[in-house]
Amino acid sequence: MILSALGTAMITASVVGLVWNRPSAILKRQLQSYLFASKLDDTKIRRIYRRDNSMIAEIVLPLGLTVEKFKQHISGIEQATDSHVRLRHLYGSTVELAFGFAPFYPEMKYTDKLKTEGLKVPLFTPFGIKNLDFRDETNCHLLVGGATRMGKSAFLRFLATHLIDANDGRIEIFFIDHKITDLYPFKNIPNVHMIETNSEARVAIRKVQNEIARRKELLKRRGNVVDIAEYRKRYPDESIDPIFVIIDEYGRFSDDEVIQEIVTEIAETAGYVDVHLIIASQRPDAKDVLKPRIKANIVTRMSFATSDETNSKIILDLPDAAHIGRIQGRAILYDGFPELVQVPYMSPEQATAILDKYRRTDYESERPTLIETAEALPGFIAGSAGFTDLS
Repeated sequence: MILSALGTAMITASVVGLVWNRPSAILKRQLQSYLFASKLDDTKIRRIYRRDNSMIAEIVLPLGLTVEKFKQHISGIEQATDSHVRLRHLYGSTVELAFGFAPFYPEMKYTDKLKTEGLKVPLFTPFGIKNLDFRDETNCHLLVGGATRMGKSAFLRFLATHLIDANDGRIEIFFIDHKITDLYPFKNIPNVHMIETNSEARVAIRKVQNEIARRKELLKRRGNVVDIAEYRKRYPDESIDPIFVIIDEYGRFSDDEVIQEIVTEIAETAGYVDVHLIIASQRPDAKDVLKPRIKANIVTRMSFATSDETNSKIILDLPDAAHIGRIQGRAILYDGFPELVQVPYMSPEQATAILDKYRRTDYESERPTLIETAEALPGFIAGSAGFTDLS
């Protein structure tokens, strides 16, 4: 009987130990300690559970504590739990805290494991990999901003290279950029058009406009499909490749009415025919650079570090990009709620190697002199960690 009782006690202690050391139990204790120390012990933790790569805590706020006031404690909760936290208001006084514990560094390299299919672009987050999917209706276009040297050009290089590889080269990209020497990894790839001057940009963007009209007419003639995605399903033998118009430093083209007019049309109507717009600018102010109609139709935004909250709000309508630290490649992605992300780093040499199989040796580059004398894009330089938590 003594041995039996001892065995039962050992089993009970083992079970209690397992429960005590479960991630959810550890997180609950850390959260309770913070709430008690902050005199928020009336706040109730309804439940804690795992969801995908995150731990989720449902919290019921006490009377008098608003969601806005509780947001001020997020930074402290992050420090107490050694994690990144995002808050979502569920209903009434109930909020959800998602805790991300995935490794998150100032430089995270691009590898073959990140390769996807279609128009999904992978980004690192504290909650695991997040795919920005341009075939999602709300994500069909993208506005990119942030201070100079914080990673916009390197992001565009990674994005274009990844999309070409993810679609086995069956994609058309129009790069409109005054710094065309940045684009040398794309040399001699026939379906990548590199455009430097305003006059060239007008010609290229009219070509896109004509293709949009052709695709709309194609859908109209069929009469049984609503967009190109459905068209591909019904007529899989007919090839219609996605098109991306990528404009870097858009402010330099903002005084060109022809470009503004066609860009507005693309932003308002082109997503459903698989034509996508990416606009990058340091300060995409609606008054000085982007027409309000363009900005209003690009609901997905991405901002690298900004010098102050005012510049962050111009891009995101949120102050968050001013508080992420000056780490190249780190950004806030806003596609419904703000997400802290790190862009996978892809060097110019790596991009060139990935694209080699799509290059044509018999293809004459439109700009052989400029391309041959191009220098490499600057890479990410890991800076100090700084203050990288979201406020």
